Amino acid sequence: MSKVENKILDNLGVKLLKIEDKGFPLSLSRIIDAPKKLYYIGDIELLNEANNIAIVGARNADLYAKHFTNSLVKSFSSYPAVVVSGGAKGIDMTAHVAALENSMPTIIVLGAGILASQFDLNSFFIKKLRETKGSLIISEFEPFAAAQRWTFAYRNRLIAALSKSTVLIQAAKESGSLITAKYALKYKKNLFAFSAQGLNSNFAGNHELLNSGKAKFLNSAEDIISEQFPSLLSNSCSENLAKSKYYEDDANTLMHQSRCETHENADNGVMQPSHSKILTLIESGIHSFEHLKIKAEINPTTLSMLLSLLEVKGEIGRAINGEFFRIAG
Repeated sequence: MSKVENKILDNLGVKLLKIEDKGFPLSLSRIIDAPKKLYYIGDIELLNEANNIAIVGARNADLYAKHFTNSLVKSFSSYPAVVVSGGAKGIDMTAHVAALENSMPTIIVLGAGILASQFDLNSFFIKKLRETKGSLIISEFEPFAAAQRWTFAYRNRLIAALSKSTVLIQAAKESGSLITAKYALKYKKNLFAFSAQGLNSNFAGNHELLNSGKAKFLNSAEDIISEQFPSLLSNSCSENLAKSKYYEDDANTLMHQSRCETHENADNGVMQPSHSKILTLIESGIHSFEHLKIKAEINPTTLSMLLSLLEVKGEIGRAINGEFFRIAG
């Protein structure tokens, strides 16, 4: 690399970590095709597998998948979770932005050089990311290397290797996100897939993994948290509420209370007011997420969680177009 290029790296805060250096992540050095070096901007200490959760999905993700991603990341904010993804539009960027909005660290693993023209370091999001303490951008490719079709697929192994759990939000049958899922299985990591109701082809990749038993069903954040941070989960809902950060955020408190109340009242068939309100609205002909949000006057993150709970309980279903409908009891 020329002196000019080295100077550019220095000025932009780009640093280099080689596989023989102290601090190179073991999770990467152990894989067969381990990267020999990593170029990075930000906090390299985030490369700690125990806290990392990879969230991947379609570039052309639909609104429902994005809402679920926001809800999921919001739920992780009370735990020492780090969101890992590839920085692409769609689910990747939704996960990164949600992490920043909830004051969580996030890692972008690039499929191109860290200074490649395709990746604009002056963009608003990257500027925000670089100014945020506890965030990281990494690439194994030379700083000015342009992206190619194979480089995106190849970098997916790093996303899976760096993370204890990989979450597949939305993937069609031939989605590139399935490559990350396959690496997660290869590396014997936790693999979760979100299941959409109906025969939505945008989730065909998810359903294939779930039907084959290769991925675990993802219904709520606790499915992941129980695997990732088991020691931080309390057996008592009331104890967990008292000890956690949920009381510091009204939306999270509502979500946690709804989960607890749903489990505690299941045997008695008791339905909480917020649940009843949503069911009444759906029965009255209000079926879309946006209209439910307006009419119910509920925080979108909380609404996503409540809808997921009702779906799991079999009270509602979801059509191919993403709208909700009441299931007769």
